[in-house]
Amino acid sequence: MADDEFHYKPDMGVVRSARSFIQNLCQAYGTKEGMAVWDKIRSNLSEDMASDIFLGMLMGTGDVEVAAIGPYKIEAIKEVRAFTGYGLKEAKDFVESVTEQGPKILDCTGRNNDDINRFIEAMRKCGCAIK
Repeated sequence: MADDEFHYKPDMGVVRSARSFIQNLCQAYGTKEGMAVWDKIRSNLSEDMASDIFLGMLMGTGDVEVAAIGPYKIEAIKEVRAFTGYGLKEAKDFVESVTEQGPKILDCTGRNNDDINRFIEAMRKCGCAIK
């Protein structure tokens, strides 16, 4: 591996949970106070876990959470297919599972931000709630 190559893949479960937790802290207590609470918690984590969370958030490996499907389900299925490479059945199953069971996560590791932003915007145009 060349010195300028960086191949790090954080534990996305940890990153996702930490990101959600930090967002909830900031919403409940305000950004300054929420981050102060997070700093106290982080100081008690193992170095590896704190590094996973920090690097995962810095790298923007951020998954896309499809929180709700809007009124344009067919268009949403098309967008999910285009973004994920799923077949028709898999994309339809994904959209239906969000409708029936609630929010679902799409892993965006390795995706460029332009593609992610385009997908988010397209899903919002379909009336979907995206986080």
